[in-house]
Amino acid sequence: MTTQIFRVLCMLLFCGLSATANAQILRYDFSGTVDAASAMDPTATSQNIFGAITSPGDAYTGFFEIDLGSPQDVVIPGTVSGSAIGYEINPPLRMQLLLNGVTFENDGTFLAGVTNDFSDDASFPAVDALSIFDGVDPLFPGEDFVGSTFLAGGVQQSGIFAITFSDESANAFSSSDLPSNLNLSDFGFFGAGGIISGLDDDMNQIGINFFIDSISVTAVPEPSSFCFVAVSAVVVLRRRRRV
Repeated sequence: MTTQIFRVLCMLLFCGLSATANAQILRYDFSGTVDAASAMDPTATSQNIFGAITSPGDAYTGFFEIDLGSPQDVVIPGTVSGSAIGYEINPPLRMQLLLNGVTFENDGTFLAGVTNDFSDDASFPAVDALSIFDGVDPLFPGEDFVGSTFLAGGVQQSGIFAITFSDESANAFSSSDLPSNLNLSDFGFFGAGGIISGLDDDMNQIGINFFIDSISVTAVPEPSSFCFVAVSAVVVLRRRRRV
């Protein structure tokens, strides 16, 4: 994750957001491997990351869900080019990662941020990116992190759980709308991945970086669609009984 993308994540996280609207809900399933793990002892071959004993190369699976009808609640114009837009993603929609028996997931509402041709510094190239995240790095200076948490094995943790798709050629997206599909080839080898980072019980900084090796998208029926299917089934059953 570049410095610019992380800065945009923090700006989006601390801007006020409103409720989402009903629309098409998509589930993105992804998988990959751990790239790096760090904890109190930097020389250890494996690290305890909020209960997950983790080493580089370990496999994981995960998913996140988004509502394409989420309103554009936060718009941050780039000072050089483009814009970044934040979207609030509310439960029951989820983001989740399963690693070595531990489930990392959102703690309530989480956020999606889309940047399109965004640059706020002439020394950085314009970027297209999608970021899905909850919490924020407690060591990032100059911000108030009270209540910024995610869950690890059902326990609240102070830190950040973030998944990012970043294209520094700025060709992946044509707008700042939430994407209806993702192609890993648009983001390059280092452009699809994420981090889990925070403080353990001894206030030591711990975390992992991970690559995303595969991803697939599935449309998720809304509750109203389930109701329609259920009503239709009842009607069909009644007709059969009459016959």
